[in-house]
Amino acid sequence: MNTVAPVYRHVVRVFTDRLHRAQRLQWLHSFISICGRAVPSDDLLPVDHALPLHWEHAIIDQRTAPYAAFILRITIAGLFLAALYGKFILKPISLWWNGLLKAGYPEWVLTYTLSAEFAASILLLLGVYTRWVSLYTLPMMLGATHFWMVRKNFWFVEGGWEMPFVWAVMLLAQALLGDGAFALKVPALPWERRLQKVPA
Repeated sequence: MNTVAPVYRHVVRVFTDRLHRAQRLQWLHSFISICGRAVPSDDLLPVDHALPLHWEHAIIDQRTAPYAAFILRITIAGLFLAALYGKFILKPISLWWNGLLKAGYPEWVLTYTLSAEFAASILLLLGVYTRWVSLYTLPMMLGATHFWMVRKNFWFVEGGWEMPFVWAVMLLAQALLGDGAFALKVPALPWERRLQKVPA
């Protein structure tokens, strides 16, 4: 038993070190992909350090992930289209505009809000610069969350801040996921091209 125990501890330590290194490489690959620089997994994960196949499938299903991002994208776009319909069609836009001015919000905040809603409703629907449009719109939804947080309780059914908070989380998830399926192909933005030129 005295000779087996050290060997057992050594095997466990080696296995743990290799597993942690594989996880770090996988996280690095995910981070670089989020930043807009697509790198094949084989460039970062050596064969002997790759995660087990069933673990990769448990983390994310590459076959269905683009369609999940697409469903999320059109859902967010549809919500913003409905919000604009309510502001401009169901009620006069002056009612919304003057109400927020009376609440103490400056005009630039209202202009930014409308620009974010139009950008999200149109560009997200088409899948154009999805990640950056989502990040541009996110502060507006965080502001809407705060607006209702100080006036109402949490519950959506009572007009609380539950819905805008979930909306903000959806935008953050969309920014992490990217375009998804059925997105228009557009030229890369200048900072995206700089990221792609970073040497491996």
